[in-house]
Amino acid sequence: MADFTELAATAIANAQAEQELRNLVDTQEALRRLATLVARGEPPETVFAATTREALRYFGGGIARMIRYEPDGTATLLAREGTTYPERVGGPFEGYPPTGLTAVVRRTGRPARVDDYRDVPGGERFRREGLRSAVGTPIHVNGRCGG
Repeated sequence: MADFTELAATAIANAQAEQELRNLVDTQEALRRLATLVARGEPPETVFAATTREALRYFGGGIARMIRYEPDGTATLLAREGTTYPERVGGPFEGYPPTGLTAVVRRTGRPARVDDYRDVPGGERFRREGLRSAVGTPIHVNGRCGG
């Protein structure tokens, strides 16, 4: 019985190691694809769209957006993937709740998450999009939270 238990534990450990390696390879391939776009001198819009697609692919579905915080306090939608909500890339990103993900990341300059948009006053728009929870991470540009 001890030999079987040890064999089973080894098989589980090998499967976990294989999955971790697969995840690392997938991440490296995504970074290579993005670096290739940058090296080719593709326009920022192309790089932003590709970055958003890669984020969506990495996290397995849902919705991904890249938002730039403007100095005047507004926000601009730079790229989006996975949503049918009527919003124009390059246009203003409006209607986000003051205690929601976009506002928290902007205010703190740190990664944040919303566990349930039902608990966020003003989160109805995101629930209509099919979102229940969300995560966000800042993009720092020249020492400030730029998006």
